[in-house]
Amino acid sequence: MKLHAEADIVNRRLASHGMKGNNKKVKSHIAIGKKPVAEGKPEMFIMVTNATHRQGVKYLIAGNIEQVFVRLVNEGKTTIRFKEPEHDLCIKGDPVEVKSFLSVLKKVMKGEDCDKISMSTLQPISNKQLSGPKRKLTVSKRSEYPVKEGFPQSLNSVKINGIRLAKIDSRILKLVNLKELDMSDNEIESLPEQCDNLTCLVTLNLINNRISTIPRGFCVSPLSRSLTTLDLTSNKIKLLPNAICQMAELTLLHLDRNELTQLPPSLGNLSKLKVFTASYNKIKFLPGSVAALRLDKLDISDNPIDESEPRVISNKLTGVSSLLEISAKVVVKQKITYTPEDMFPQLFRYMESVMYCPCSEPVWNNVARAMVKLQLSRISRSVSCNFLKEVNMDASLCSTKCLNTFISNPFAF
Repeated sequence: MKLHAEADIVNRRLASHGMKGNNKKVKSHIAIGKKPVAEGKPEMFIMVTNATHRQGVKYLIAGNIEQVFVRLVNEGKTTIRFKEPEHDLCIKGDPVEVKSFLSVLKKVMKGEDCDKISMSTLQPISNKQLSGPKRKLTVSKRSEYPVKEGFPQSLNSVKINGIRLAKIDSRILKLVNLKELDMSDNEIESLPEQCDNLTCLVTLNLINNRISTIPRGFCVSPLSRSLTTLDLTSNKIKLLPNAICQMAELTLLHLDRNELTQLPPSLGNLSKLKVFTASYNKIKFLPGSVAALRLDKLDISDNPIDESEPRVISNKLTGVSSLLEISAKVVVKQKITYTPEDMFPQLFRYMESVMYCPCSEPVWNNVARAMVKLQLSRISRSVSCNFLKEVNMDASLCSTKCLNTFISNPFAF
């Protein structure tokens, strides 16, 4: 059993005499394995190898571990306290790998049968072994691109910039540990429909490419449950699908310097969004749902913002909604998941066209449409919008109550 992590060996005797050690974690290879002793069966040891201890420092396990500190194990941190010598082994690594290592250590400490677990031979290791599995890959020249060698599954950060790539390599889409993907300054024209393996991706940077459309499959893939930062600045996007509003974990969304004429109706559903920028587009007004946002920063400067007076554009409100609309509301409010395979194409398109009243009620056809004034300071702490303090929302009002509220006070929302 081996673990690649940062580690520091603290001598407790030095601390007791008021002396300080190095106290700096270094990249280390930590292994649990067997070592023959003079008499009897082999003993189990922990061996720590790093640039300082090339030959490895060995610690007996049986009866020699005073305590294992696991309070911060979810952050990938743990400390193993040995009785002899009086050392503390402080470890910081990948939380999953650290937990697996501690699980094996626990079995060894209890004297359980570990024959089925691959144990180290506790031999000195090479520099390549010491460096551990590759976590980061940076490519800034075409000659550096891993055409033949491929992408190691251990990668959690990939940066490929300025080499004129036309698409995202399908091998990248299989990196299950990937957390950060930066492919800015390329010539990517489309995004993949299927991203089922990117379950850990948190940050996606696609600045300065040639992307014109965002497929629905991309928006409702596992990325919708992991992605927090999406940067699509300087592309050629004309229309965002409403499905992008299902990426519920987004906290930063950058859409500057595209060709957008409007924003998706359900934008206000991104309840965790804190930074939203869409400067240098062709946006005239905001969707009514943005009234639900609570941002730290909003930048919609250098857009042809409509400054006309509030007004009712149309009123199609009826006393009772259709059975279709009533059913659709239930699906949306109960957050029932569905796919294109679950229903007829016409019904699917209807579900995807959902809009939201400023009161957060989902609506479709039974609406009154109005240009409603929105005080930008109500939805964001920091605002940049051509020095404007208020803009028009194209609001779909869900009921006579909301319509009357608007008529009596155009700034009510």
